[in-house]
Parts: sequence; structure tokens; C-alpha cells
Amino acid sequence: MNKLEISVIVPVYNEEENITLLFKKIRESLLEFRKSFEVIFVNDGSTDSSCKVLAGICEGNQDVTVIDLIKNYGKAAALEQGFKTARGEYIVTIDSDLQYDPKDIPVLIRALEKGADVASVKRINRLDPMSTIAFSKVYNTLLRIVCGLPFDDYFSGFRCYKKYVLDYLNLNGNLIRFIPVFAFREGFKVVEIPLKHYPRIHGVSKYDFSKRFLLALLDIIVVLTMYTLNKNRMFFLGMGSLILLGVGITVLTLSFLLCGPEKSVLTNPFGVAGIIVTFLSVQTLILKKLWDAYFVRYHEGHEISERNVKNISKSE
Repeated sequence: MNKLEISVIVPVYNEEENITLLFKKIRESLLEFRKSFEVIFVNDGSTDSSCKVLAGICEGNQDVTVIDLIKNYGKAAALEQGFKTARGEYIVTIDSDLQYDPKDIPVLIRALEKGADVASVKRINRLDPMSTIAFSKVYNTLLRIVCGLPFDDYFSGFRCYKKYVLDYLNLNGNLIRFIPVFAFREGFKVVEIPLKHYPRIHGVSKYDFSKRFLLALLDIIVVLTMYTLNKNRMFFLGMGSLILLGVGITVLTLSFLLCGPEKSVLTNPFGVAGIIVTFLSVQTLILKKLWDAYFVRYHEGHEISERNVKNISKSE
């Protein structure tokens, strides 16, 4: 059996008017490219007729797999399930709103064939509302400063990865959106390719301004923290807070023993120092615990398992 070359993953949420044409364009592009492929649609709990349309596409097309999630978990979760199912050497992800042209898939594949490990599209002549474009510029500038990756479009919905990069990074949850960032940090070759952007003809964007703003804020906090405080450093931060707590309690005990119970610890330097150190240690420990809880929620909050999948359809 020949090795499958390309897997195209398409997250879908309420795109009933776009997915038939999208599949037609994907199929035409890959047939012309003359490489073996599969197309994986992940229906992320759509409430319109997307499920019915996808069932029709799947029927009679042996190169199509449709995964129906139980409810809407978000784009990152849909991509994660697609990654788990994909078998190709090259993994392409593309949004289902037809604002990216599937005919450009070979452009990304060729970039990987020439040595890149990850290729991401930079939208040129972007046809979105000015408020969205302005916000995106600020967001991308901040992330570029934080990460050091010279990207102009961190929020691109059209990318291509070598499968071994995904296997190596093994990211899940919301961190999937930052695969190029973590790949760059691990020494993989990451490139950005400028390609034309198209206006949305049918449907509406799933991200309003408030959602974009909150998501961007969380993104910057998480990426900044992970670039400055990795898991090992967070471990040492926790250990340091416990050591400080031990020192603070020891100093307070010595102050009590040296000055006697009748004298307030606030009237001698040992007592004041002990209180300050103890307070700082407790503050640090609380911050560390809060970060751990938030990171788990951000990292694993949308992690997908078999129980989140309602159905997987594939034509025989």
C-alpha cells in the first residue's frame, strides 16, 4: 500500500453554503497536483445543515472522512481531532469560509518539499473590516515581540505541517493555534508565505470584536509566560516559595524564642523579617497555583477525546 502524501483538515461550524464548493476546489487542486490525499471535515457541532451537506459529500468519495463532534468545542479542538485522524505525510489545515483558495495548497506543500517544516499563509490584500485588520496588526506586533518569530499573521487559518513536527510537539487544547511558535522555538524551519485573501461570500465570521480581544489577551499572557517561565522554571518557582515559607517560619520561631512571648514580633527586626518573608512566600505560592490551574484550563480545556466524538463517517 502506497504511503498517503497529503491530509487536508477542514474545521466546520455553520458553513452549509460554503463546504460543497470548498471540497470541489480542494479536490480539483489535489488531483492536478497528482499526489495521494485525504480530506477530513470536522463538524464542530454545527446547528445549520452542515452535517447533512457533509454526509452528502462523504457518500461516494472514498478520500473523505467526516467527524461529527457532540457540540461546539472551538476551532482548536476540531483541528486536534483532525490531527489524530490524519495519516498523510503533509498535514494541511484550511478554514471552511472560502477566504483562502485551495488552489494554493500546492504552494504550501512545495515550501515543505524545499526544506521547511511548517508553512503558514500571510494574508495579503486582506478583505476584512478595517477594525478587524487594525486589531490584527496590533495583536501580531505584540506576539512578534514576545515570540521572536518574524510572522505578520499569527492568526492564519491556512497552514501546512510535516506530520513528524506535530508528533514531536504533541500539543493539544488551545496551544494547537501556536504550533508555528513552538516549532520555531524547538528549532524547526518555519516560513510564512504571502497569498491572496478573498472576501467571505456566505455566512458570517464566528469571532466578534469582544471574542477576538479576549482571545488575544489570553494568547499573549500564555505565550509570554511559556517563553519566560517553562515548566521547569515553574517547578523551581514552587520549590522556591516553599523554601521561603520555611525560612520565614524559622525566623519567626527564632524571634519568638529570642525575644520571649511577652514581646511582639513587630518590635524586633527578626520578627518583621520573618513576617515579610512568610508573606512573600505565600503570595508566590498562590500565584504559582493560580497559574497552574489557568494553564491546565487553557491547555486542556478543549482537549478532545473519543467521548467528544459523536460519529465518524467514511465512504467504503
